[in-house]
Amino acid sequence: MRSLSGNDEGQRIADMRAPMLTTDRRTNLDRPAQMGADGPRQDLTVSACDRWSQYAACRSAARNRWLYLHHRLVTDAFVDYVSGLPTDLRVLDAGCGNGFFMQVLRDLGFQRVRGIDLSEPWLQECRRKNLEVEKRAIEDLPRDTQYDLILLMDVIEHLTSPLAGLKALCGPLAEGGSLYINVPVCDSLQKRWQRRLRGMSRLDQSRRWDETHLHAWSAGEFDRLLRDAGLKPVRRNLLSNPWPVVARLSHRPAQVLQRVTLGGRFGDLYSVVATRASALP
Repeated sequence: MRSLSGNDEGQRIADMRAPMLTTDRRTNLDRPAQMGADGPRQDLTVSACDRWSQYAACRSAARNRWLYLHHRLVTDAFVDYVSGLPTDLRVLDAGCGNGFFMQVLRDLGFQRVRGIDLSEPWLQECRRKNLEVEKRAIEDLPRDTQYDLILLMDVIEHLTSPLAGLKALCGPLAEGGSLYINVPVCDSLQKRWQRRLRGMSRLDQSRRWDETHLHAWSAGEFDRLLRDAGLKPVRRNLLSNPWPVVARLSHRPAQVLQRVTLGGRFGDLYSVVATRASALP
């Protein structure tokens, strides 16, 4: 595999991202989120479906899942969790993208896996992989179709109203079912050092990964959001802990240390399993 540090690879990735970073304000994907009564929001002039179709056009989502260590750590944690579950569970991937995690589940023997997304290019890619998907927003999920496991992988930070999105997922979550969420929290030693030294905000740091992020939380703040939505965290895992300065010295030691979270206290990504705190009315 070629190194991502080469000029040609860096330019190729920059070219791939270029459509997202144009000065054409019709998409507003590069515009900082504005503050509203319920927190940051984007002033969008195109439909959500059009926005996420444009988003998908310049992201190599599945490729990145294998190239970057922080993504591989997320995938490892996910596989570790679902490998202990019965393969006949009814699973929904909410915001399935190009179906990466649906494929992982299928490879592990899960047969009852569905996905929803708003990006038509990604949905078409899923269909080419023979994955069962439909174009639907999280807020429009019917409550009469129940799932034992719902995935929300790197999605909630993109939602205009995360609380409303979580509450919407409580409806189709079956009694005793679980919600598996991955969300950036920027709580590694490196990110904490940057906030202290450079005065960066957590949201600024999160947007360096993806300029369309609307929200940023610490793990504790996200747990409170879950509880506000009527959910209870039952399994918590901080992942990917880059150390200050070390990454500039040597690549291999930096990757080794990135796996060391010091007892789960530091990490840029938060994988959490939540269940309903009480039965729905």
